[in-house]
Amino acid sequence: IDTGTTLIGGPRGILSQIHQQIPGSQRFGDGTYSIPCNGTVHVSLTFGSKSWSISPLDFNAGPYFGAQCLSAFYEIETHGKMSWVIGDTFLENVYSVFRYSPPSVGFAELS
Repeated sequence: IDTGTTLIGGPRGILSQIHQQIPGSQRFGDGTYSIPCNGTVHVSLTFGSKSWSISPLDFNAGPYFGAQCLSAFYEIETHGKMSWVIGDTFLENVYSVFRYSPPSVGFAELS
């Protein structure tokens, strides 16, 4: 969980699977993806047994080129580990609670 990051970074294989389900999406060499600006994408992240939806408006990170917009998900190098960087694209859809001791993070639905 990274409050200083805007987008969501994840493993190439999983992000490729997500974007393959979006007609008109494209992958670029730098690990970013474009999606059609006029599309609606429904995606959620699961922590434990709870799934949290990301607003379709937040999945679209804004104009990229022409009728394509930047996807809010981008690839990060994971070196064989299941690593993610979860930024504001997710965090603005939930209330977040951070505890120092013992270390933990919790989420709650927006009212």
